[in-house]
Amino acid sequence: MTAVPASAAALPPSGPNEVLFADASDKLPADADAKLTRIAEQARADHKTIVIDARVPVFDRNDPQLALARRRADAVRIALQAIALQGSGAKAPTVQIQITLMGGGSGRPAQADRVELELH
Repeated sequence: MTAVPASAAALPPSGPNEVLFADASDKLPADADAKLTRIAEQARADHKTIVIDARVPVFDRNDPQLALARRRADAVRIALQAIALQGSGAKAPTVQIQITLMGGGSGRPAQADRVELELH
């Protein structure tokens, strides 16, 4: 996994099932490994699917923020797959990606740089 340099690490805290990316970046933050490992292990133990939800404030389908949200979700998916390969040989959890479009409003929502992971 590629981590963001320490100089870019001045990010607000993220929740236990969230990965918070630096503004305009699709590089996983340094704290992502531990969170993703915990979530992957829980999903495997509980036979759950991991849903990766990337949120993006877009106003049309050609908005570059939509492509960024997809790259962020892919970065999380690839990291989860790498973690699964390191596992005990147990079946890797299923992973689904969804992109949530947050429309309208002024400014940039705080959730825009977060990717949430849920177990279903």
